[in-house]
This record gives sequence, C-alpha cells and structure tokens, in this order.
Amino acid sequence: MFEDAENDPCLSKEAAQPLIAELRTALQHQQYRRLHEQKQSLLIVVAGLDGAGKGSAINQLNTWLDPRYVHTLAYGKLTSGEAMRPAMWRYWRDLPAKGSIGVVFGSWYASLLSEAVRKRPDHDKIMLYSTMINRFEAMLAAENVQVVKLWYHLSKQAQHERTQQLLADPATAWRVTKADLKVQKKFQRLRHAAQTTLELTNRSYAPWVIVPSADDTLRSVRTAEAVLQALQQPLGQAIHTDEAPAWPMAAHKATLRELDYRTQLKKDNYAEQLSHWQGRLAQVVRSDAFKERSLVLAFEGQDAAGKGGAIRRVTEALDIRSYAVHPISAPSTEELSRPYLWRFCARCRATVMRRFLIERGMGVCW
Repeated sequence: MFEDAENDPCLSKEAAQPLIAELRTALQHQQYRRLHEQKQSLLIVVAGLDGAGKGSAINQLNTWLDPRYVHTLAYGKLTSGEAMRPAMWRYWRDLPAKGSIGVVFGSWYASLLSEAVRKRPDHDKIMLYSTMINRFEAMLAAENVQVVKLWYHLSKQAQHERTQQLLADPATAWRVTKADLKVQKKFQRLRHAAQTTLELTNRSYAPWVIVPSADDTLRSVRTAEAVLQALQQPLGQAIHTDEAPAWPMAAHKATLRELDYRTQLKKDNYAEQLSHWQGRLAQVVRSDAFKERSLVLAFEGQDAAGKGGAIRRVTEALDIRSYAVHPISAPSTEELSRPYLWRFCARCRATVMRRFLIERGMGVCW
C-alpha cells in the first residue's frame, strides 16, 4: 500500500512548473463552477505521518484556490460541551455550505488511529470506530457532501531528514512537534496502524489517496491533483449496496393499521395515570444514571392530533432549565445550503447555550 510513497519519488521544479500552472487554472475553474452551482460541498480530510508536511501542502493548496471559499476545520481535544454530545456532533456542526470546501485537521479518524497504533490494540474497538466512521461518511455522501481523504506518507529515513532540516533552521524549528520526533521509534507501528485504518475505511464515496511526501514539490502537485479530481466528479455518486454499512433495524415495525382508534381512557383514570407517569419521569431525569445520557424526543403527526398537548404533559414533569422545545418549520436559505440533518444539530448547539448551568438535558422537536 505504501511502497510508492516510501520510495520517496521526486519531481523537479522545472518539470513541475507547467503542471502547476495547469493545475492552478483548473482548480480555480472547478472551484468557481461549484460555487455557481451550489449543489455539493467538498470535505478534504488531512491525515498522515507526523512530520510529513501536511500543513505545508494544504497551505500551498490554499494559494492555488480562492481562499475565501476554503474553510479550515481544525479539531483538538474535546471541549466539555463537545464531550456531552455524540461523537460526530462537532463535525456535523461545522459542515461548510454547498459550493464551499472544508479542510479537516484532527478529524474523526483520531480515535481509530490512536487505538490501532497501540502495542496491543483492541480489535473490537477498532471495528466499532471504523463502523461509526463508515456510517458517518455514508450519511455525508447521501447528503451531497463529497469526502476525499489524503494520507501523507514517506519513508522513515526521509521523515527523519525532513525533521532535522526543519530543526536546523530557527525560522522553521517551531514547526517540529514532539509527535514528529517520536515517529522514528514507532514507525512500523504507525505504518501498520495506517494500513489497518485505510483498509477498513476506504470507500468509493469516501476514498483514501496516498500522497508521497518526501519531496515538497511532488507533495503539492499530488495534493492538487487529488483535489482537482474530486472537484471534477459529477454530483451524487451512488453508494453501492455492498459498501454501505449495515444499519440496525428495530425488531417491531408499528403501522397505523394496528392502532385501535376506539381506545379511550376515563378522566379519573387519566388523571391518576398522568400523575403517576409524570412522577416516574421526574425521578428518572433527575437520577445519577441520566447524567450519563441525553435525550431527544421527536413529535410527528397530523395537525390537531395533539402534539402540543403531549409536549406540555411531558414538560410539566421537568425542570425548565433542563430542556428546550424547538418548533421545526420550513428550512431557511442557510439551512438549505447544508445537509438535511445540519439544522437539527444547530438546534442542539443552541440548547447547550441555554442550559449552561446543568450537565445534561432534553431536547424536544416537532
């Protein structure tokens, strides 16, 4: 898988000049076409060996594109607010609008790579993380978010030489991190972890591209070529059935035909049962166990079916500081420019700001 990159191929500046001129023109042409059509966004996931020049390659790419429409999305350790949400929440939150390009550093691959590089990796965790990633990327692809993933790679010797060269110059020494220096000791484990990750998560709708990174010029050209190829692809690449991750299905499938519309409850029984279940609900949401969870209730139904009344009965049992009710109407122009689920994630973010004094809460949507 990495043989070509570890041969450390090079490209002379003289040979690269006509390629770069052609690439710059083509990249901007395709970028402006996407902006005009506003049908699809592009996410460029940046990963690879530390010290392979990932940041330098993307900085160079930004000078060849119109940077006004390229959004850098960099992620580090989870904040307290992010840790309270599902694993992919912060990535959904930051998705760029259709027509734009997002460059992702510190992506959803961090946990998978961290586990795979351990001396004794947990196979079950690796499969769990890879399944979550494949599901997430399949959802993005289905919503016209194009994903291309760049893995920057070079030989052990080339990585060492590049690191030492940067350290020798005070103007560039700051770019060398502790992780860059540790690559030499862990090179084989890192290589194996990368191979495992790429094999488990390479999909036609979210492909990996290995970028040889020993030579700065070739690295920049290969990066630009991969992005250009992605930009040139037509809208809506199909997700093949054999590639799409399996989705768990509920064992019971309720249908409207099974409902007994004649069922009634007498007022006395109603008041007694309502009080009982509201009390149970109040106890549950204030329990220590619920602090480890969050809950979203989605209300759907015909007009005048009683959704509003049902919501009031539920919220009567709750602390007003622990929930928020979000009426969902027709999507705005901003919401239409992003995947369908994006606006629901945005409302979860607003809920966080409204209940900053508590650890957990509930969101109600209809």
